[in-house]
Amino acid sequence: MFSAIYSGNSLTILTAKAAGLTLRHLMFVSLETAKEKRIYTVVQPDLSIVCDPGKLDDRGCKGAPDLIVEVISPSSLKLDLTLKKRLYERVGVKEYWIVYPHERIAMVYVRDDQGMFTDGETYDKDAVVPIGIFENFKIDMSSIFVFSS
Repeated sequence: MFSAIYSGNSLTILTAKAAGLTLRHLMFVSLETAKEKRIYTVVQPDLSIVCDPGKLDDRGCKGAPDLIVEVISPSSLKLDLTLKKRLYERVGVKEYWIVYPHERIAMVYVRDDQGMFTDGETYDKDAVVPIGIFENFKIDMSSIFVFSS
């Protein structure tokens, strides 16, 4: 179904277990956007799903992951909502989730026919959210927010 899930936090493990997924690889990763073999931008998403194993090497992901999740904290709010969102849209990320753990909501952005992110759909802790990059796959948000206060 997918090649890898990468994360810098325990949200990945919790989400994968709740969804019944088997992880092949779990490690920290950098997303690198390359132009003419020169690296211009390196970011570290909280969670990345990469379906093409050819994009992965020992340094991380070369190119756009299929899905990225950022978990919002006060220190990352501006970066995640503006700079990273624009970068992910520009490099071709298919789906971008912004998770607000204290509010127990997630904003989900998917690419439209013109390659731009939609306005975003808001899901609360009781929602069952379709994962756009996987056909007929959904995540119960209550399993993600189980440890949120």
